[in-house]
Parts: sequence; C-alpha cells; structure tokens
Amino acid sequence: MGKKTIIIVLTVFAILNIASRSALADDCSFIPPPLLIDEPNISATAPISVTLEWNQVTDPEGDPVEYYMQVDDVSDFSSPYETGWLTEGAASCNGNTCSWALSLATNNAWYWRVMARDANHTDIVSPWSFDDFAIYQRPPTPTLIPSPDTTGESINLWWNAVTCPDGDPVRYSIQMDDDPNFGSPDLTSAWIADTYKQITYHDVPAGYWCWRVRARDNAHTVLVSPWSAGDCFNFQHGH
Repeated sequence: MGKKTIIIVLTVFAILNIASRSALADDCSFIPPPLLIDEPNISATAPISVTLEWNQVTDPEGDPVEYYMQVDDVSDFSSPYETGWLTEGAASCNGNTCSWALSLATNNAWYWRVMARDANHTDIVSPWSFDDFAIYQRPPTPTLIPSPDTTGESINLWWNAVTCPDGDPVRYSIQMDDDPNFGSPDLTSAWIADTYKQITYHDVPAGYWCWRVRARDNAHTVLVSPWSAGDCFNFQHGH
C-alpha cells in the first residue's frame, strides 16, 4: 500500500470518526419529554390535595434529571402555579414514576404540564408534556317534605329542589322500601327533573312505606349526592 493510499484511508477514518462523535453528541443533546400519567376527573366538596404523576425520564448520558411543572386553570398557562426545577429527590422519583402534590380548588378545569432537563447540562431541555382534568362538586343532598298517611289510588312524594354548584341541571331518583334501613328497596325510580314523584297502587302494594331521594348532576352524571334521610308513611289503596 502506497503512502498516498494510507493518507487517504486515514483521512476517511478521521472523517467517519468525527461524524460518529457528532452523531453521539447530537444524541446526548436530547432528553425525551416526560410521559404524564393521566389524572382522572375528581369529585370533591372543598379544595383537595391532588398528586400529579409522570414516568421518570432516563437521560441518554446517564446524568441526573430535573423536572419543571406548571398547573393552571387556563390552557395557555398565563398565570400558573410553578414548582421551579425539581431534583429527582424533590419530585419523589422512585425509579419508575415521579410526583408532586398540591391543593386545588373545586369546580375548575385544571391544565398541567411537565418538562425535563439534564441536571449536569441545564441547556438540554425536553419539550413540555400536557394533560388536563377537572374537579367537580356533586349536588347537595335533597331534603324531603314529609308525606302524610294516605288512603287513595296515588300519592305525590315531594322534596326540596337543590342546585348544582357549577350550575348544571339536576335530576332526582327516589327509592321506596318497607324497611326503614332500605335493606332491599322495592322501587328505584329513573332520573327525573321534577321535584316530586307520583306513586300509585300499580307501583307498590298497600302498606307501610319509607322513601328517600338523591340528586345527580345531569351534565356530569358520575356526580351523585348521598341519599337523603328517609321518611315513612302508611299508604292504603282506596277511593
């Protein structure tokens, strides 16, 4: 092999080596964004502590990773709550997931995002990862208007209307049982908009009956109030 050939080979090797190092440098100048763990919608009656979680990021160089989280009630994050850069310890990272807890108000949609950076090369920052969820209040429990003992073909059971905290429409359902503890209800009505339910001799036989009612947010149907206290009366069929 001549001297010229050796020089060419060495030159090509040097170029390939530089390209390889450049590619490696490019790989090491990137850190992937955190994968957020979806936060479900929540039902609460007062400000509540929410723990937001994401999957821990592995730095391509093996360096420690820091995280930055923002939470806001508007999607443009114009006035967010911010954590600042969190070490893996401060973010409670355990090798799989990281988390941060904070208290949030009810009846709000909440938007949150997290980014990561190489703790040793702080100019290497990932894109943001985004998620959102809502904290709703369920409707209050209705109060019953006591029903008198009745003889007849029907009886109207009345209760006081309630209002959803977020202004959504309300629906009601009643239960009837001959057991004051409602151990095995004989009747559970469909959800209705009225604040009364007419019961006839077709619905229940004559006898001693107890009843109760609950309310539901008709827009967010998982939001259901507790059952009201029960009321009892005698219902005899006749004219």
